[in-house]
Parts: sequence; structure tokens; C-alpha cells
Amino acid sequence: MPTVLKLACADIRVTERTFIILAALNIVIPFFVILTSYMLILLTVIHMQSAAGRRKAFSTCASHLIVVILFYGILIVVYLTPGSDAAPDRSKELAVLYIVVTPLLNPIIYTLRNKDIHGAVSRVLQRQELRMGSENRSSLTEFILVGLTNHRQTQILLFVVVLLIYALSILGNLVIIMLVQTDSSLQTPMYFFILHLSVLEILYVNCSMPQLLAHLLSGHGAISFTRCMAQMYVIICLGSAECFLLGAMAYDRYLAICHPLLYVIAMGRWRQVQLASACWASGFLLASINATFTFRLSYCGPNRINHFFCDMPTMVKLACTDLRETELNIIVVSALTILLPFFIILISYMLILSSVIRMQSATGWRKAFSTCASHLTVVILTYGLLIITYLSSGSEASPDRDKGLAVFYVLVTPLLNPIIYTLRNKDIHGAVSRVLQRQAPWTGDENLTSITEFILVGLTNHRKTQVFLFLIILLTYSLTVMGNLVIVALVRVDSSLRTPMYFFLSNLAVLEICFVTSSMPQMLAHLLSGNGVISFIRCMFQMYITVCLGSVECFLLGAMAYDRYMAICHPLLYVIAMSRRRQVQLASASWASGFLLTSINVSFILHLPYCGPNRINHFFCDMPIVLKLACTDISVTERTVIIVAALIVVLPFFIILTSYILILSSVIRMRSAAGRRKAFSTCASHLIVVILFYGILIVVYLTPGSDRAPGHDKELAIFYMVVTPLLNPIIYTLRNKDIHGAVSRVLQRWGFEQKRSTLTS
Repeated sequence: MPTVLKLACADIRVTERTFIILAALNIVIPFFVILTSYMLILLTVIHMQSAAGRRKAFSTCASHLIVVILFYGILIVVYLTPGSDAAPDRSKELAVLYIVVTPLLNPIIYTLRNKDIHGAVSRVLQRQELRMGSENRSSLTEFILVGLTNHRQTQILLFVVVLLIYALSILGNLVIIMLVQTDSSLQTPMYFFILHLSVLEILYVNCSMPQLLAHLLSGHGAISFTRCMAQMYVIICLGSAECFLLGAMAYDRYLAICHPLLYVIAMGRWRQVQLASACWASGFLLASINATFTFRLSYCGPNRINHFFCDMPTMVKLACTDLRETELNIIVVSALTILLPFFIILISYMLILSSVIRMQSATGWRKAFSTCASHLTVVILTYGLLIITYLSSGSEASPDRDKGLAVFYVLVTPLLNPIIYTLRNKDIHGAVSRVLQRQAPWTGDENLTSITEFILVGLTNHRKTQVFLFLIILLTYSLTVMGNLVIVALVRVDSSLRTPMYFFLSNLAVLEICFVTSSMPQMLAHLLSGNGVISFIRCMFQMYITVCLGSVECFLLGAMAYDRYMAICHPLLYVIAMSRRRQVQLASASWASGFLLTSINVSFILHLPYCGPNRINHFFCDMPIVLKLACTDISVTERTVIIVAALIVVLPFFIILTSYILILSSVIRMRSAAGRRKAFSTCASHLIVVILFYGILIVVYLTPGSDRAPGHDKELAIFYMVVTPLLNPIIYTLRNKDIHGAVSRVLQRWGFEQKRSTLTS
């Protein structure tokens, strides 16, 4: 309606005002009803004494609140601002949300965690089984996912690894989507299909990884019958759609290489949408046939799934009925889903190969190969795994083999796809550079970033000194990684170190390994080659990671101080107050706070234009130094950076200061000299690390003025980038009896195993 209103060839001001009043009436009256209702609900919930009652009240309102926020947020923006000068593109984008996305999200929001809906679905599915005969009725209400391992320590380690893979998969695919949408040079058919593939990969990992992470963290693999069936269906649908998308991408490459003159017409926008829609529809249609065969089977026991998600071949084996006919049908449909696009890919590449052979230009061959290499790699990965898994799903198939393959196509492939498509792709590299170098909204065209690389001056230009420093820093890097890995390993393998203090210490050790790895390899490469060139993108990425990890360390040290305060001042409540859940919460909050606050600072740095000079008088891309290279007034940005840096440094510092003041007052009241010594010994290591770390950070990041001496930053950076990560494991282990005891036990255990193996041999 707002768009039609603008097309009128008369004065629309009166009509527009009337329209706004009526629209406001339609939106605001129900909104006030909702607002009043939830205010009364909130007052009632506050007066509730039962925590269970509060949770129940929240769970009944959560879905409705999310839908209200989505619906009203969009409507208010669209229908309460229909002025004649409103941007048509903005209205279009918003319309996609409330016409396409919102109707899709509503049933998901209302059913995702709704036990009533889950129960109703289970009853409908079981009622369907009842029609097949009471003897074949499904009696299972839940399944138990065995997962990857039952060993608790391995589960925690896998949780961290899978969480990292999950985050990187989402981030990598989101970056591709963002680049294709924002960069005009990527508005081509090839990148249109890559965008769809990225969307599919995000949906795919979200179907299985959250469930796997919850299982690894809790150690509990129970999943309801309904959720299991839904997970299986969505995974099969997305896997099938991926097959057809890869087929469409092969056809696109065939037209681009074999018919370049007809390519623009043959692969117009409408044809791209048709092909993509056909891929999604075909995948979901064929997967629905397979899922229907699986749903109609009866499940009366056993209920243990030897997998980490509800995979169709594994599910079929649990049915308590004759599988031969169902299994044959599933294999036929799976073969059709996999082999039909596979033959399209095969024929496309045969035609491409015949066309390339006829080319007389070596440049043409290389260009044809480069445009197909990424797609071919993904095809080999995807189809290789799918053919092995889904075309040999007989009851005699090995469950462990299926699990091993699933790790690749559920965890690894979605992570590799964005890497494969971007690693040597000049179009993507160019798009990333343009996005990062895009001028700030408040600067003019004259300030557009023109730098594509920086030159790190490093520690010295003297060749012999560079070689000597290379050996020293390589030794320091190796010792730092080894020392921190030893701490992580000891905390994991020795039961006496499974306390809050050592939990935070292992987090700190992991952080130190990441911290030195973000800068030292670059420094070593510079010292060995004598060439300090670093691309703009790599420089900004290195700066972001180092500052993020430094910020996280501040908050981790604050959490460790709070832990010491609870242990010394409230020893009777310590076990309850610092439970495993609280430890995870504090550690997660430290990591999240560090990355979130740092992102604010880095976003300001990225918005600055860099047009010269490009020499960084440092051995890594440090934020204060990079800030000075901006070719614009940096006073506002500098103040903002100082404020956020002060918040990152000072907030945890006050937590530490308050904790130690309370610890000191508690220690002074102790009558036992032994108690005082014990309290001091537990705090001494942490205090030394705090003094080292905060002393340097306060000097560096709270005084980033443009008049600072460049050499001063380098000298300080040597300490907090090279020396401090090496000293931390030494400080925490030098006079630590718990660590000494753990090392002795591990060595004795290893020695015993060695002797026993010698005796048996």
C-alpha cells in the first residue's frame, strides 16, 4: 500500500496523514493491550516465590514475545513511516522479512521447545503406526544418542573443538553471504549459487551441531522421538538440496566456459532463481519420500542410536520390523537424489574438458581450471562421502564407519566449503579488501583507503641480529606453547587438579597459546626472510585477534581473583558457589566480554581511511600504531578507543582490587599463621601475573596519544607478547605443590605403564 500510494498523480498529503492515523490506530491499540498485559504478568511473576513457577510463566510467554517483537518491529518501521521520500529498497527489504521470513519463523518459534506440540506430533505419528496394526506400533518416546565418546575429559575437549568449528563454519559462510550481497562485482550467477550453498551450510550445521554440543557438555544424549525425526528429516532435505545445487553450479560453469557469448542471456537472474528454486524443491521432495518410509516404520526397542545425531541409515536399523522392502526403497530414492545431479556434473565437466582441450591459449586453460577447481574439490568431498554413506546403508553397515564419515560431512565439510571457495579466489579477496577499505560514512571521497598492504619495520634491520633473534624467539615460542600445553594436559588428566582455580588456569593457558600464535609466527617469518610486508586484511585480522585475546585475559584474571576471594573468605560456601556450572559461566562471560568490547574498538579502526604512509614501526599490527597511520583526524576515534580500552582494563582491575582488599581484611583477622601462609601462597602467583600484565597494559592502551615514542611501544610489546606468556606457566608451577604432585603422578603412571608393557613383551 505505501508503494502504491506514491504512484498517485495528485497531492497525497491528506491521504497520507489519514493512512498514518489509521495504521497507527491498528498497530498501537493492540500494542498497548500487549504492553499492559505483560506489565501485569511481570508484576505477578515478581511476586511469585517459586522459581519453577517463574520458569513456567516465562516459557509460556517467550514464544509470543519473540513473535510480537518481530511482527511489531517491522510493522512500525514500515507502516508508521510511509512518507513519499521513503527509500523503496528499504521497504522491499522489510517486506521480505514480514511476508517471507516471518510466516516461516512463526511455526518454528511456537514449536521449537513446545512440549505440547512435540507430544501432539508424537501422538499423530504413533496413531499413524496404529493403522498398520497394533503389533507394529511404536512404543518409544525418546532415543539415546551414544555420541562420539563416553569419556568425560574427551567430551569436554571435543566440546571446545566442535564449538570452535561451529563458530568458524557460521562465520565463514556468513562472510560469503555478506560479500555477495554487498559487493557489486560478485553479482554473478556463480556467486549467486555459492550464496545459496552458504545459506544451506549454515542451516545444515544448525541442525546437528547444537544438539552435539549440548550432549558433549551435559553428557546426556537423550532426544525425544519427535525431535529426532525432525532432525533426521531436515538433515536429509538439506543434504539432498546440496546435491542438486552442486549440479546447478556445474551447469553454470559449463555455460560460462563452453558458451561464453550466450552466458549472460542463458544465465539471467530469472534463470538463476529458477535453478536455485528447483534445487531446493527437488531436494526437499525426494528427501520427503525417504523420510516417509522411515516414519512409517515401527520402533519398539532398542532406543540407543550409535551416532551423534539422528541419521537415517542408523535410524532404519532400530526399527522392529522387516526392513528389506523399506531399505530397498530408501536406497533407490537415495541413489536418485545423489546420482541424478552427479550425472549432470559429470556430463558438464566432460563437455568443459572437451572445450578446454580445443583451446589454443594456455591462459584460457588456466582460467577455465581456476573457475572449476573449487567446485570440483567440493563435489569430490561431498559426493565421495554421500555415496559411501547413503548408497550402502544396508543393515550390515558398520555404525562406527558411519560415525567416522559423519564427522566429515557434518562437521568438517561445512567449515571447508567457505575456505575452498575463498582461499585462492581473487574476486573474494578483492571484495574483502573493498569492504574493509570502504570509507567511513562521515569522510569524503578524498579520504578513501588506498593502501592494500603494510610494511612491518620489525625489531631490527641488521641481518645477523635478525637470525639471532629468530632463534631466540623460536625457542621462546616453543617453550611458551609447550609450557601452557603441559598445564592444560595436567588439569585434564589429573583428578586432584579439577578445581575452579585450575579450571581458570587451563583457560588462561589456552588463551596464552592462541595469543602467541597470533603474532609470533608472523614475527618469525619476518626475521627469517627479512621481508615485513603484510596485507591490509591480515594486518587488521591480526590486530583484532591480539586485542581480543588481551581483553579476554583481563576478564579471566578478574574471574580468577573472584575465585580466590570465594575460596579464602567463604570456604564453606566455596564448593556450592563455584560449581562446575558457575565456572563455565564465568569463563564464557570472560571470553564473550573480551571479544564484544574489542569489536567496538576495532570497528572504529576499520572505518578510518588509510592512504599513506604504510610503514608500521612495530613487529606486529598493534592498535595504537595502526591508529596513527590513518590519514584523517583521529581525535574522536582516539578518545573512543581510550574509553573502551579503559573499560576493558579498569573494570576487571577493580574486581581484582576489591577481591584482594576483602581477602586482605579476611587474612588479617586470621589467628593462625599457617592459614595466613596458605592464603598468601594461593594468591601469590595470581598477584604476580596481574602486576605484570596490568602494569604493561595500562601504560600501552590507556595512553595511545599521537605523541608517544614508537620505540617505547616495541619495548613494552616484547614483554606482553613474548615474555609474559612464557613466564605465566613458570609462575603458576614453580612453587606449586599441586602441579608438582600431578607431574609426579603422571610420570609414575607412565613409568608403570612402560614397565608393564616391557614385562608383558
